Amino acid sequence: MLQSGVELPYCAIKTNVAASIDVLVHIERRPGRRFICEVLELNGFNPDTDQFNYTAVYAKEDRP
Repeated sequence: MLQSGVELPYCAIKTNVAASIDVLVHIERRPGRRFICEVLELNGFNPDTDQFNYTAVYAKEDRP
């Protein structure tokens, strides 16, 4: 969106991204395999604090 030539405020872009994405899946790569280490549910973006609101649905406990 930033390279499209349309002049949008950065805050509006972040709000649109938060409205478009429901779930984030963090995949970690280790030698020989990949696995899911975290799943987050994105609930929106708060422009006042400039933070995404999310809920951790799954988080792998044993990280090296």
